[in-house]
Amino acid sequence: MPILPVLPVNVIRATLTLGTAVVDTNINVFRDIDGALLFWYDPRDLRIIHATYPHQISSVSCSSTASVDAEEQQIKEGL
Repeated sequence: MPILPVLPVNVIRATLTLGTAVVDTNINVFRDIDGALLFWYDPRDLRIIHATYPHQISSVSCSSTASVDAEEQQIKEGL
């Protein structure tokens, strides 16, 4: 038995706005599916997911520095 494609029963043209991000897109409506299905680039363009999606997010490295005055350092050392 051949596999048939899943086709939407309707397609709605919409403008989605989230904060300052605006996306003009098609919203596909499927039978027996509650909710809206968006293409992956719509949430990306609305800044809901990472800007480089679907590429892997690179590891994050950071360094921090702190300055501690002499009195605070003595308290920490129990002097």
